[in-house]
Amino acid sequence: MSGFWKVVSNAGKTKTGQKIISALTGGSKKSPTITSVKISPNLKTKRAIQDKVVAAIDKGTKEGLKGATPSPHLKQSASKTKRVESKKLKGFSYEWDEIVSKQKKK
Repeated sequence: MSGFWKVVSNAGKTKTGQKIISALTGGSKKSPTITSVKISPNLKTKRAIQDKVVAAIDKGTKEGLKGATPSPHLKQSASKTKRVESKKLKGFSYEWDEIVSKQKKK
């Protein structure tokens, strides 16, 4: 280890090093703590849509294979389909929520 990196790695161990670190970081080594998170409205609806799409695609893939082992390409394709279709359906749900909120404002 070179001399510079020794100084940097040992900086927090001495009082002078701690003062330097404190000055550089604004006095605190800790980042702010998240105390609460606001839950998104209709989160359960969006999750239900996701679960139904995944279940439908899994069921269709399983029935289509009739017990055969899926290839890696097929698994990747099914995963992409799940992602794309659930985004599309959730998009409709978001649009619906927007329409309903506009109607409530009137």
